[in-house]
Amino acid sequence: MALERVPADIRREGGITRMSDPHLIKEIVDAVTIPVMAKVCIGHFVEAQVPTLPPGSCARSSAA
Repeated sequence: MALERVPADIRREGGITRMSDPHLIKEIVDAVTIPVMAKVCIGHFVEAQVPTLPPGSCARSSAA
């Protein structure tokens, strides 16, 4: 959806930009479902698995 006038243009022309009624925004958010796709790099995926390692295991790739 494109805006006819973006807030920066309205302010430049001396106008005041206003936010929509918060109640209306909440109603819209409650009425729609937007699918979310998450991406993760492999390093973060491995870090997330660290708590599943047996006690005494070391998840670091370099020796201390």
